[in-house]
Amino acid sequence: MRMLFLPGAAWACALAGAAVLEIMLWKSLQRQGKWQARTAWTLLLPLALGIGLGRAGFEILQVLEDYSAFQWTFRWCYTAGMAGLSLGIWACARLCGAQTGRTLDETAAALCLAMAAARGAQRWLGETGMGPILDAPGFWAMMNDWDEPVLAVWMIETGICLLAAAAAAWLARRKGRRPGSAFAGATCLMMALQILAEQFRSGAYLRFMMMRLEQILYLIWLLCAMLWAEKALARKGRGLRNWGGAAALLLMAGGIAAAQFMLDGKLLPEWPKAVGWTLYGLMIAGMAALCLRAALRKNDGLRTGKETRQK
Repeated sequence: MRMLFLPGAAWACALAGAAVLEIMLWKSLQRQGKWQARTAWTLLLPLALGIGLGRAGFEILQVLEDYSAFQWTFRWCYTAGMAGLSLGIWACARLCGAQTGRTLDETAAALCLAMAAARGAQRWLGETGMGPILDAPGFWAMMNDWDEPVLAVWMIETGICLLAAAAAAWLARRKGRRPGSAFAGATCLMMALQILAEQFRSGAYLRFMMMRLEQILYLIWLLCAMLWAEKALARKGRGLRNWGGAAALLLMAGGIAAAQFMLDGKLLPEWPKAVGWTLYGLMIAGMAALCLRAALRKNDGLRTGKETRQK
């Protein structure tokens, strides 16, 4: 019920992002010749699953968490919401008989724009989009309820989503790519950068031990996408060489955990925090590079399961 009483500007941002996503999904189905009036109801699946999983995801995380910062002004899990939107797009393509990989690629930029709108709506959700107190106002600052300049985390996260949207549009235009690679590459880039942005949030988050729960979900998304990217090559007997990407991703996740312990003073407390932030940045850059490398890999003649059966 709390969602019904959001500020009007927040609702406007969210509805604008949803409208862009729905229009691009409809156009993708039209381009593939799969749009029919009798299946128009399937266009509502992304919104229904996005809202449902986003709300359910928060309730599940709230059970798992062992630390909650301040009072939540918006009970929502963005990662679960994005998973719901993605699952809805996939289900819509399946029910309409369209190619799921192509549909996900063609709507990836719109999906990132929808997430940018959702992040931008945090501007009017109080502590949800705020970071630490700053020494002086600036471009990346906003004023809290006590007229103190704080870091506008929502602005950083919105910029990350817009960057991912540009990456999705660029990846979707590449020839010879594997279906779904533009979607996977853009969303993974967004998730990797969001891990760092989430670290700055101080207004509202759930935490398990030293890691924010949203950060753990970002890492799970990255790992699943990396496993998907390497699966086709593993089927061709090249798994030992190519599963290394997933292994490297896990090692970098361990590096992020170590950096988190350093920043919290639980590991090497005598070391300056700049070392922890440097390690954090290097791990995030490495993760983004790994995911983009997997997305940029060409199809190199590998057949999908459907093509193999037809042959």
